[in-house]
Amino acid sequence: SGVSISTVSAAGYQIGSHDITIGGPSPESRNIISGNYYNDLNNKPGNAVVIHDGAYENVVQNNYAGVGVDGETAIPNNHGISIQDPSTHDNLIIDNVLSGNSEGSGIVTYQVPHDSTIQGNIIGLSADLSVAVPNSNGINLYGGAVDTLIGGTSPSDSNIIAGNTRPGVGLTGNPNTTSIIGNS
Repeated sequence: SGVSISTVSAAGYQIGSHDITIGGPSPESRNIISGNYYNDLNNKPGNAVVIHDGAYENVVQNNYAGVGVDGETAIPNNHGISIQDPSTHDNLIIDNVLSGNSEGSGIVTYQVPHDSTIQGNIIGLSADLSVAVPNSNGINLYGGAVDTLIGGTSPSDSNIIAGNTRPGVGLTGNPNTTSIIGNS
């Protein structure tokens, strides 16, 4: 079953390997990954999940990052999910609630990771879609991303991105062959 990760160090989960699943398809496998801090001196928020160092074929599914168990109360991280490093590839971010990360993004990429798929997430709203629980940015491809798919052609692939205080999807650097399809 899922666990609650809160008020820990720089990240709730750090993935630097392959074939790891955080969460799963059922509510029982959901993790609440919120309130992560860099240190106790300045209480600067950390990240819920960091995928880095060449990590590949990992799945982050059906988790709450930046909100409490009710899916609505903001308990911020800096970023919900951070995907980093040009050797990081083929990771799936699906069906999560990534909201309440008020200083950062629901999802952010750094250093041009590639072949990631981001589908079916709620970014900036409560789990029941009733109220805004803003991130700063919804999705921010900072420094680019290669062959990344955000959304898709099926309605279940659509990310619902709303209520954030800055852009829903931000692109900087060189987002080569990134597709943004069917999101709302």
